[in-house]
Amino acid sequence: MGSERPVSDMYATEETAACSRTTLECPAPRSEVDEAQDADPCIAGVVESQHHAQLIAVGDSAQAIYGWRGAGDFLARVDAHHRLRLTQSWRFGAAVAEEANTWLGVVGTELRVVGNPNLDSTLGPLDQPDSVLCRSNGGTIQQLLDAHDKGVRVHLVGDGKEMLALAQAAERMQDGRAAAHPELVAFNTWQEVVDYAENDPGGSDLAVAVQMIERYGPSEVIRAINGTVPADRAELRVSTAHKSKGLEWDRVRIGSDFREPLDKVTGQPLPIPREDAMLAYVAVPRAKLVLDTGGLGWIHDHLAALANPGGWTVGREHTPAVEAIAESPRPSSSPSVLQRPRNTPRRRRCTWRTAALAVAGQPSLWHLPSPPSWTTPLLSISQGGGFTWVIRFSLPGNAVST
Repeated sequence: MGSERPVSDMYATEETAACSRTTLECPAPRSEVDEAQDADPCIAGVVESQHHAQLIAVGDSAQAIYGWRGAGDFLARVDAHHRLRLTQSWRFGAAVAEEANTWLGVVGTELRVVGNPNLDSTLGPLDQPDSVLCRSNGGTIQQLLDAHDKGVRVHLVGDGKEMLALAQAAERMQDGRAAAHPELVAFNTWQEVVDYAENDPGGSDLAVAVQMIERYGPSEVIRAINGTVPADRAELRVSTAHKSKGLEWDRVRIGSDFREPLDKVTGQPLPIPREDAMLAYVAVPRAKLVLDTGGLGWIHDHLAALANPGGWTVGREHTPAVEAIAESPRPSSSPSVLQRPRNTPRRRRCTWRTAALAVAGQPSLWHLPSPPSWTTPLLSISQGGGFTWVIRFSLPGNAVST
């Protein structure tokens, strides 16, 4: 390969901006920047050089999800005379707003959103969502393949042309032919591409796509993307959370590739990286009517565990329909059936409907002939040793205390 290396557009753009920002000046009296939290150094430099112009910057620092691309949250560093907050959303109702606010709390901002009081949005499982939002490109490929296998007409937001071109180049290289791809001209074999992506810091831009192709194989990636249809003909839309910004659908499911941060050895919950929380906050409010939290359904259990390290937690999941209000069979001689040790399996389903609640400070057993609602009110569960958990559900009218 000699000394040749592919160069990311981002770095080339930064160099161009560094040379031009001292001479580029727009005569307009006002500069307006949308999505200012994601402005890369190029755009930020150009805007900052307009000293004569009034600056209006619009954005949300809690959605600054392009730090990996060089964005530095220009919105946060603007020296503004006035800062105004728009917290009222007309897209979704209170239930989705509450879930979004959970993630805003993890992000660490004081901002909270308010749902549309005239819109009855809900959280729950979806068998036929309008859209599935994934953490990664690999997640979108899996969703596309699943949809093709089920005969569901599916659209990929962003069309996937770059992924398709790279997969086609990988297929050619694996067959011993030239890549015929501008980012791979410096490589003679696909294995050289893999080694570069895995071991060279300069290969970080290619790493995710290369891992995806290595996992599924180029032919499957090509099949997944070529089988998609335009959005207006689709029964399902698949997107990464990044590409979903600014979009909305009535019924949204969060993909399963959003992983809960757990210690690989002990299984104990780890602090949630801020960038992951911001991406979750971007994904959750894409839903207007129904949100299936899916791959992010672990958040409430996780936060409770972080607040009570080493304790027991409440199993609270939405996929599928009230999977369980606990994750282990009811002990024969204990009312604490909603709790489980942290080292037990986190996703085991069960079908019993007995809950232990602290009613007037006294543990009682409640038999639930029908599933509870996970909306209101708040009830506390107490356990010896001082641990307390809060869960959100209301008992059905036919619950019987024993």
